[in-house]
Amino acid sequence: MPMSEFPIDLSGSWPEDCPTIAIRLPGKPSDPLVWTHEIELAQQAKQRNKKLFWQIDLGLENQRHFPIEEEVQIEALQLTLQTFTKSIWPLFQAETAGISIYAGIVPEIVQGEEFCQECQMLSAYLPDEMPVTLLFDGELSEIERAQIRGQFEHFSLVFRGGEGRVWSRSRIEWISPKIRTGICLPDAPNEEVRQFLRHCSFPYRAVAEKTLNESWEDLDLLYVFSSQLSARGMRMLRGFCAAGGKVVVVGKELGLENEIGAEGFEPPAYWSQTSRASQTALCPEES
Repeated sequence: MPMSEFPIDLSGSWPEDCPTIAIRLPGKPSDPLVWTHEIELAQQAKQRNKKLFWQIDLGLENQRHFPIEEEVQIEALQLTLQTFTKSIWPLFQAETAGISIYAGIVPEIVQGEEFCQECQMLSAYLPDEMPVTLLFDGELSEIERAQIRGQFEHFSLVFRGGEGRVWSRSRIEWISPKIRTGICLPDAPNEEVRQFLRHCSFPYRAVAEKTLNESWEDLDLLYVFSSQLSARGMRMLRGFCAAGGKVVVVGKELGLENEIGAEGFEPPAYWSQTSRASQTALCPEES
């Protein structure tokens, strides 16, 4: 579930143009989990008709590896999230826009699945209807960001800088992408995909197939590789076409409504002025 109510103020100054303010909750195993002051701040924000974004500090940013093997520590983190669910959520459910459980550089362990699995395990102790956010820092390419989005598809992700949902020193905000052409990346890109990206001569936004129907906003053109397209991806492409987007197919034709062959095609300079696909299009759910 995506976050709402952008921009989110992180500075503590509560500017008028920010409908949402962030409140930090100390939640490391060494913290007492007494959030009286934070609740008072939230009450003040509520009186000013502000939404609330909770930044819960579990101390994960200081771990090179996720502490799942340390049973006492992981139970302490679970207790923190359970305490939030019991003491904070009932008071501010209507005002809550989301919660962050991690804010730091992309951990080394993110290259595998363990970090994602443990974040999913921790988020199970939070209310089902609340968006859970991970804030990622560090220099990342568009392709790396797309791969991370595909891996963490059940979370709302915000990266430091760039476009889309952006995390800066003072706020989290939505910066509308200027690039209208996307390239759909399969879960495991083969040599055909890597060669295409190496020789790509136009600006593009990399989009993971897993998160396609959540990531095509502001895109007019979408390149896909028919040899690596899954059945799920095909269903999402039909939704993209129904929303007015055009699909440029590298490889065998797919038979889509708005389909263009990639051979000899180059996105025109004026393409950014065309009507763009909207995320509001209905897309069949994966069975």
